[in-house]
Amino acid sequence: MLLEQIPIINNFLNPVIREGAELILLDCSKTQFPEVFNEGVYVWMENRKLRTSLEYHEAKGGDPKVLYDWLICNGQKPDFQPL
Repeated sequence: MLLEQIPIINNFLNPVIREGAELILLDCSKTQFPEVFNEGVYVWMENRKLRTSLEYHEAKGGDPKVLYDWLICNGQKPDFQPL
């Protein structure tokens, strides 16, 4: 496929995200503790939707506060309180 035929969204190549793919989303606040936590929100693709959980996010080294803020910004009500 020629590069010109690949759709562009917001100046980035639009990748095909497959079922079960793991992603790191960077459209979130930065951690206040970079020496302890990795940057980003850790999610996976399931049924054509992004899914995450506190346990999954923390297992990947993510900051619970960043996940909490990201969920709030995306109109979801987290079932946990960050420390």
